[in-house]
Amino acid sequence: MPQPPLEELLAFPTDFTFRVVCRDADGLAERVREAVSNTLGRAPEAVDQQPSKKGTFRSVRVRTRVHDADEVRAVYAVLGDLPGVQMLL
Repeated sequence: MPQPPLEELLAFPTDFTFRVVCRDADGLAERVREAVSNTLGRAPEAVDQQPSKKGTFRSVRVRTRVHDADEVRAVYAVLGDLPGVQMLL
């Protein structure tokens, strides 16, 4: 079953949390923050991270205001190209 478009799921503008799961690496949260900031042209509101139980992976969450679905798609495209990214949520 196809997923409904973001425009049908969210009312824009809205606060949105991007979540990235990567192999654990130094500076990961900063690279994710920078990717979001550069793509949107503004700093995110919050960035936090959490290691997996075994320490192999790290989850980084970035909360920011998005103005439309195209901004969400653009950020996910850039995040997907970061080295070590295993999953985007």
